[in-house]
Amino acid sequence: MIRKVLKTISVTYCDVCGEICYSYSTHRLTDGTEYHACSKYHEGINKTCMNILYEGLINKNFTPHVPLLNENMLDAYVTLRPSVQKFAEEMERKLKLNDHKGGWMGMSQDEIIQDIREENIELSMAIANNDVKNILEECADIANYLMMLAEISASK
Repeated sequence: MIRKVLKTISVTYCDVCGEICYSYSTHRLTDGTEYHACSKYHEGINKTCMNILYEGLINKNFTPHVPLLNENMLDAYVTLRPSVQKFAEEMERKLKLNDHKGGWMGMSQDEIIQDIREENIELSMAIANNDVKNILEECADIANYLMMLAEISASK
């Protein structure tokens, strides 16, 4: 025998990260508005969605039904991951080695793109030689040129 059973499945989304909540807490305000926060941990900001929601409720810096974990909120919490910190330090080291050149604001986008192409060749050679130290240096060079390109493009 086959029986048809209709079920309603409710899905709860986190008001912080916007993802489906499997393990969450519900926060009801005095006006009856409900907010849900999952227990997901965000490594980049060292907080759970629940912590972020509590702070958002206290500071009243959220919009109902819009995930709280957005670019503006991240700016207040960002701490660099160890790998990002190490890479950023290498980028800065490479920039300091070239401070005598006077900066990049006078460069054109085409000049920077050409430099990126040249650095990409150097990176390919470092990879082919399995030269780990040089791979890091060339990646930092390319990242610096990309940063320069972004800054010059934004200033136009």
